[in-house]
Amino acid sequence: MGSVINLPAGFQIAPIVQIESARPYSSGYGGAVDVLGVGGGRGTSHVTVFTDRPNDLKATLTAFGDPSGTFPVTLANNTTVNVSNAVKYRNCLRSGQCTFAPFDNLRGQPFFQLDARVTKNFRIRERANLQAIFQVFDLTNRANFGNNFVTDVRDPKFGTPSNFITPSGVT
Repeated sequence: MGSVINLPAGFQIAPIVQIESARPYSSGYGGAVDVLGVGGGRGTSHVTVFTDRPNDLKATLTAFGDPSGTFPVTLANNTTVNVSNAVKYRNCLRSGQCTFAPFDNLRGQPFFQLDARVTKNFRIRERANLQAIFQVFDLTNRANFGNNFVTDVRDPKFGTPSNFITPSGVT
């Protein structure tokens, strides 16, 4: 939103306010985790959640461990092999006790920015006009993170801001 307000003595002020709702982002396990065992190159795996607790994004991580990790299994011949934790996730999905968290299941931070321009017109004789302009950007000095948050639920910084919206990132 913007407007021009004419003030006495030839001054004008033009505030510009930008407001946006919070941008969505998806939680995941990072690019190297393949929960379904279908191979790489598919991007970040969505978080597996218990069907009775779809908003608890870390419950399966606590219950099953890191999906990229392994756990020891002792075979009938008393040899021990390491099995991928992803097997626990797949078994939970097969049984219907787990599902995937939906795409864009989290919201970032709402965007707010206030800019302003102040101008003063100086008349020089009848035909000329000199205009002095003073512009101020981001008057509130607010950190706008948008949807730039840590998305990997395995990261201790999950859900914390990771970057800012750049000035060229808004119109």
